[in-house]
This record gives sequence, C-alpha cells and structure tokens, in this order.
Amino acid sequence: MFSNRPPKPRYSHNWEVSSVTTYLASLCSNRSLSLKQLSWKLAMLFSLTCPERVSALTKLDLRHCHILPEGVKFTLSCPRKRGKADQLPKAFFARFPSNSKLCPVETLRCYLKATSSFRPVIPSSKPDPLFISYVKPHKPISAPSLARWLRSLLKASGVNSDIFKAHSVCGASTTANSNVPLSEILKMAD
Repeated sequence: MFSNRPPKPRYSHNWEVSSVTTYLASLCSNRSLSLKQLSWKLAMLFSLTCPERVSALTKLDLRHCHILPEGVKFTLSCPRKRGKADQLPKAFFARFPSNSKLCPVETLRCYLKATSSFRPVIPSSKPDPLFISYVKPHKPISAPSLARWLRSLLKASGVNSDIFKAHSVCGASTTANSNVPLSEILKMAD
C-alpha cells in the first residue's frame, strides 16, 4: 500500500515570511499593544526565530530562562517529542538590535512586564510558564491555544490560514532565506 500510494507532503509551497514580518513591523510599539496582540506577536517571533514545535513553546518555563547579551536561552524541562530523554534540549532566541519591532528579546521584555502582575512575586519551585492566557484568570495556555494564536496572526498578516496551519511556521522560517528549492527540502526530509 505504501508503494502504491506514498504519502504526500502537506504543503506544495510555503507562504512568504516577509508578509508576517511586515505586518508585525507595522504594529505600534510593544508598549502600546494590547496583551492579546503582544502575546500573539511574541509567539510568532519565537516560532520564526527558533523553529520549535508548538508543544515545545508552551513548555518554556521562566525558571529556566537566561537572558544573555546575544539573546534569550531556555532549557526545556522535558525532552522534545523526538529527542533523547537523557539530554534536555535548549531553545535560543537571538536578539535583533537592528529592528526593535521585530526583536524577540525586546518583545519578551515587554511581555514579561505586561504579565508581571499575573505571575508569582517570589520565585518558587512551581512551574512558571512563559505563555499565559491574556484572559482572566491568566492560566498557562495549551498547545492548541498557541497554535490558534499563530493561525490568527497568519490570517491577520494575509496568509491563507485555511491552508497553512501553525506548524507551517516552522517550515516557512527555516526555508525563508534558503536557496534550496522546497521540493528538494521535502525530498531530503522524506
């Protein structure tokens, strides 16, 4: 059956990352954005700059966050879906000093400031997830919620969200500046 009907890739083409980055750059400054807009923007910037699965992004914990001069590093508290159990993965988000509107680190700083009143004052051993709901009671969000945020932002950017789902951000961001044709990448990834 596999030989007769081999699996086909989900997407035959990718959307332009520039349409999303242009939309994000057109928004007002991070301080002027609503918590909803700021949450969506941070989720998209993190998805574009470090192509992790949505499930991995929802597991980002502020207890394991290190802000460095060149960016922000998170140590994930559990292995990736396809990772080794004995080696905890790391996620790194680079700083973009040339464009503060598209800098994930600057957006993170504003997001943390905006959500500080919803977070524990004293650090504890309890998890402190990065992404929390922008609606009261501001609980941690699930992977489907983060995927919905990404799809909503794709739609607002003019990307066809009926075709492209949240996971397409990973593929679009990794191939955005590549000179390799998408068909070759899909072939290599099987």
